Amino acid sequence: MSRWRSLLAFSLGAAAMWCVQSGLPDAQAGNNLGTDAYGKALRTVLDRYVDPVEPSRVLAESLKRIVSGLDRHSHYLTADERALLKQRSRGGTTGMIVEFQRAEAGSRKPARLEVSAVLPGSPAEKVGLQPGDSI
Repeated sequence: MSRWRSLLAFSLGAAAMWCVQSGLPDAQAGNNLGTDAYGKALRTVLDRYVDPVEPSRVLAESLKRIVSGLDRHSHYLTADERALLKQRSRGGTTGMIVEFQRAEAGSRKPARLEVSAVLPGSPAEKVGLQPGDSI
C-alpha cells in the first residue's frame, strides 16, 4: 500500500513539474505558480496513471504531502480522519503536547516523543511530566 502511495506521489510531483515547466512562463520566472498548475498536474496523473484511481483519494494524499512539507507542525486531515480524531479524544486528554524526535543519523539517540508542554491540573502534570521529558 505504501509503495502505491509513494509511486502515486512521485507521479503527481513529476506531472506537476512537467506542467509548470511546459505551460506556465510566470512560474519559470519564479513570479507565480498559477492556479491551474495543480489542476493540470492532477488531471495528468488521473488520465495517464496505469490503473484507475479514485480522484478524491489522490487529491487527499497529495494535499497531505504538500501541507506536511510546509513545516513540521502542519498536517492535512480528511473529513473521515478528523471525525476519527474527534471520536478518539472524547475520553479526555492527557494534558500534554509532544513532538516526535527522529533518531539522529550516526547517533545513539533513538526516535522518541519529547514533551513540549504540560497543561496545569492535567493528568500529565499529576504524574510529574515536564517539558523536555522523553517518552
